Amino acid sequence: MSISIFDIYTIGIGPSSSHTIGPMRAAKRFIEDVISKNNFSQITTIKADFYGSLALTGKGHGTDKAFILGVQGFEPESINSDLIPKIIEDVTAQKKLILNFDNNTIREISFNPKTDFKFNRRVSLPHHSNGMAFAAFDKENNELLRKIYYSIGGGFVVEESEVGKSNIIDNHDQKIKFPYTSANDLLNNCVIHNCNISDIVIQNELTWRSELV
Repeated sequence: MSISIFDIYTIGIGPSSSHTIGPMRAAKRFIEDVISKNNFSQITTIKADFYGSLALTGKGHGTDKAFILGVQGFEPESINSDLIPKIIEDVTAQKKLILNFDNNTIREISFNPKTDFKFNRRVSLPHHSNGMAFAAFDKENNELLRKIYYSIGGGFVVEESEVGKSNIIDNHDQKIKFPYTSANDLLNNCVIHNCNISDIVIQNELTWRSELV
């Protein structure tokens, strides 16, 4: 399994990779799951629960704001940070989310940050301190979909069903030019190929990305 240097040093909004970027990615992933299960047209509201460390520091680290951004389809790598205050202000004032994906799938739903966010400061989910649960409801308040996610650090997110699996980042299981699994392997590659560590990293990035194309 290979992880790109750009996954480790990600571009994204702050202040925290695990408390801001992770929840933003989880929220986007949740609404994509709703769309994939053909529940999008029935959605009238969404509720978000945060647990453990996310609940304790969520306000200070913008976890709630990250959810608002992610569930509306924004990504931490590409969002215009200058627009964030206005996006949050509009949701808070209008009590609505505009779910907009690829400019083709658009739906306006009710969302009140004061009541639809819940910070469970005395409760932690079993697998990680950065746990969150999102649920979508229809107009009769029937639950359409509920998902639990964990922000495990560095902006990486796993769904509860993925916990413990060795191939969580399966899309990165690509061939690279100079594979290594330890520092000794890395140094041996440098000696064998008469190059620096930076050369190894650059070549692996180039071959890894060519595998994705």
